[in-house]
Amino acid sequence: MEGLVEDSDGLVWRKVLLSVGFVDADIARSVRAGRLLKVWPGVYVDTTVKRTPDELRRLRVVAAARSCSQPFVIGYQSAGLIHSIPLLKPDHTKVHLISGRIGGGRLESKRHIHGFVLSEGETCDVGGMAVTSVARTAVDVARSGTFDQALTAFDSALRMGCNLPEMNDVLESMRGKHGLQTAQRALVAADRLSETVGESWSRAQMLACSDIPVPVLQCRFFDEGGRFVARPDFEWEGRLAGEFDGLVKYGGGSMTPGLTPSDVVIAEKIREDRLRQMGVEVVRWVWADLQAGRLPSILRRALARAGLI
Repeated sequence: MEGLVEDSDGLVWRKVLLSVGFVDADIARSVRAGRLLKVWPGVYVDTTVKRTPDELRRLRVVAAARSCSQPFVIGYQSAGLIHSIPLLKPDHTKVHLISGRIGGGRLESKRHIHGFVLSEGETCDVGGMAVTSVARTAVDVARSGTFDQALTAFDSALRMGCNLPEMNDVLESMRGKHGLQTAQRALVAADRLSETVGESWSRAQMLACSDIPVPVLQCRFFDEGGRFVARPDFEWEGRLAGEFDGLVKYGGGSMTPGLTPSDVVIAEKIREDRLRQMGVEVVRWVWADLQAGRLPSILRRALARAGLI
């Protein structure tokens, strides 16, 4: 199907295709052939353009917002996509929109309309669309999810430049709302030094266990000569270093251009050996450990080896 017309967002609209001579049979044929992907009724994307799953989800939200016959504000997990806020297991089944009016909230097959009024400063403009601010988005995601999801949302918002007082003010203005207690507990524990969703989820699982000491985040280790050795995600009293899936970041930063994964693994093994030579025990875990709830037992064994419990 030649002559596809994308808008500035990267969306292909049925009404535009029809206006330039295509018919619905042409569109249906392109969908069956895999050239077009339907993201919203009457809205498609060109599949020859490579996009990540989150990019496609974002385009779905954009299509939903631009298709509305009345003004809505994009909120909750959908606003998280627009702001590119890293979230833990977000549910993107429905597009979340806020009406700006008290009452009238409803669940539809593809949309969740929330009926409430937003305060001044809780919205912003992104590409001509009204979206809840990063702070308000983080609070709404936190209120609607688990403690683990709330902590991840707040950690991510802090990394993006929000501050604790800003998010606390949003929480304070929502007394009596659903999920407030969970969000308040998570905000107290939030830390911008938690650099990834996996690190935030790791901390959430640690905080759920009273017998696991609270770690220090992103502490730098130096040898006796003052040379930098490593910057693990977590450390306990200089005797235990913990790393979530640290195949790239363990030495501080992204993988250097030109290095292969095996180069990174070898360098990481050298750093780990140097830490052990300094008397520091090292423990690591991966996403599957978090999913299975194995992290607490992994850490207890490591803390015992390091003589910390």
